[in-house]
Amino acid sequence: MEAKDAIRNMKNPITGEYVMKVYGIPPCNLIGNIKEYIKNAILDGVIGNNFEQADALMREYAPTLGLKAVDGE
Repeated sequence: MEAKDAIRNMKNPITGEYVMKVYGIPPCNLIGNIKEYIKNAILDGVIGNNFEQADALMREYAPTLGLKAVDGE
């Protein structure tokens, strides 16, 4: 039960607003897809639960969804 609570209470270091800003997109299901991918990577121990690693993974994964950063990074 505690493990489920930890998952439910985990705060994703990447917000939907941040994804929209980086990729210049409106609210859409791609944002949830990216956030879920990051959450799973954290839970699987692929990355740490921190902004820097989550941001790097987002920028690696988002192009596979057809997204291109508009923030110049």
